[in-house]
Amino acid sequence: MQKIAVIGAGVIGLSTIVKLNQNGYKVELFTKDDPTETNSSYAGAIWDGTFKEGVYREWSEVSLLQYIEDAKSKDSGVALKGLLQIYRTEVPDPWFKNTIPMFQVVSEIDKPPGVKEAHYYSVPHIDPKKYLEFLFEKVSKENTIFYRELHSLGEISEDFDVVINCSGLGSRELAKDTTMYPVFGQLLLSDSINTEHSYMDDEEFTYYFSHEGHVVFGGVALKDKEFSEDQENITAEIIQKVQKILPQFNDSKISKIQIGVRPGRKYVRLETEHLENTKIIHNYGHEGLGYTYAWGCASSVVKKLLLHS
Repeated sequence: MQKIAVIGAGVIGLSTIVKLNQNGYKVELFTKDDPTETNSSYAGAIWDGTFKEGVYREWSEVSLLQYIEDAKSKDSGVALKGLLQIYRTEVPDPWFKNTIPMFQVVSEIDKPPGVKEAHYYSVPHIDPKKYLEFLFEKVSKENTIFYRELHSLGEISEDFDVVINCSGLGSRELAKDTTMYPVFGQLLLSDSINTEHSYMDDEEFTYYFSHEGHVVFGGVALKDKEFSEDQENITAEIIQKVQKILPQFNDSKISKIQIGVRPGRKYVRLETEHLENTKIIHNYGHEGLGYTYAWGCASSVVKKLLLHS
């Protein structure tokens, strides 16, 4: 059996390990952070498969099916909840409408003002910390875990047959990938407001996602920034956008402000290279769609491993 290391304990790394375990592989996990402190733990987070094509659609579909299955477990932090997705231009029905439990086109009477088309459907909502704990419990039972910060793949490559790099933004240093860039994000959490469903407006990048016990409001995506000193103004901007659709929301409803950094890259990097005698499989660069692509990418990693075993 090949000796395998996985770097990174966010949703990409943990889902990859679970898939490897399901195919008979044990791994050694290297992470500098507890999973609930990785950038994955500060995500929104819902599955968003709209307008995906090619391999990105394939990855999205694999993940969708996994989340539908995970939602059956009360401990997973995954729930299928209603989402109102609005558009200002006509769009076709989504490719996944027959896979999800519920989908409907919103009638003219029920559309919000200024909206050309709207869809209402059930979609996986993922409570990040609960889900990462759910995955990490599985990973901890079958694999060895090292809390260690790495600065190059070469630090461990000689000790393994395969190293799977799921380090996200850390790949700037680990993989010397200069095409990676940070994307600063900020969310507002409220535990004192209830919503009947979630809401997404991609064009305005305004959303709120209803999780158990709290609602997440956003959003903002600042490319090439790992931190913003303008968080107060960002908060005000998010409130202003959300109030147009949810007038009762204001700063008194905010229980927590949450910031994070998405691992930006023009394209996801899922490919194999060799460092001397060690196979390196890269799986990073998912930006704000880590939860949407995670399980599909994990399955692709396993295929790459089996193909060259």
